[in-house]
Parts: sequence; structure tokens; C-alpha cells
Amino acid sequence: MRLIYTTLLFVHLIGVVVWVGGMFVMHFAVRPAAAAQLPPPQRLPLLATALGRFFFWVSIAIVRDPRQWYRTDPWRRRFRQRASFSARDVRHRAHDDGDLSAHPSCAVSRLQRAIVATDWPTAARNLDTIRKLVLTNLVLVS
Repeated sequence: MRLIYTTLLFVHLIGVVVWVGGMFVMHFAVRPAAAAQLPPPQRLPLLATALGRFFFWVSIAIVRDPRQWYRTDPWRRRFRQRASFSARDVRHRAHDDGDLSAHPSCAVSRLQRAIVATDWPTAARNLDTIRKLVLTNLVLVS
């Protein structure tokens, strides 16, 4: 039984490292380096591709989170009972479910559509939205 618990904990920790570590690297290393080196028509497709690949792996890490296999979500019952919830509930939800990571990945889709349409101002706004959501995620999980 202890081996199963240890294995599940290891799988969970790998998922957390992929999610949080990847957000940190993208926010504090890749994006600033790309902004310093490349003009928007080159930078935005590069970042959209990198973010798309990153969120692919994040989605695998979230689905593979072993806690999702066996637990119920008591916060969902609380959310249904009242219209609003506290910052503690948001942090609990973000930490336990990784749900906030879905929001930046949706913004990546909008970013990719703007790039295909060569609408650079819209693409830049979408990238800024992703940056803010990733920073929010980093604050919530720290």
C-alpha cells in the first residue's frame, strides 16, 4: 500500500513540476528573451507554438494527476450552494484541480487564430492576457 501511495505522490509531483515550472520558465525566461530578440511578426508565432506545446503537456499532467482518480470535489458542492466563493476557495480550486491552467490554454487558441489572420495587435493582447493568467496561476500556487 505504501508503494502505491508513493507512486501516486511521485506522479502528482511530476505533474506539478511540469505545470508550475513550465509557467515560471515561460513567464520569466522565454517571453522576455523573445521580446528582446524578435519583432512581433516573428515573436508571436514562436510564443504561440511554445505555449501550445507547453499546454499540451500541462493537460496531460492534469489528467494524469492521481488525485483526480479517487477523490470527490467538496468545493463544487460549496460552489453550488452559494453564488460567490472566497480567495481561499479559488486557491484551493487552482491548487487541487489545476482548472486555472485551462484558461491560458483557451487564450492560446485565440492567439493562434489572430496569428493566422496576421492581426498582430489582437495577437499581442491575447499574449498579454496569457501572461497575466500565468502570473495569477503562479501567485495562487505559491
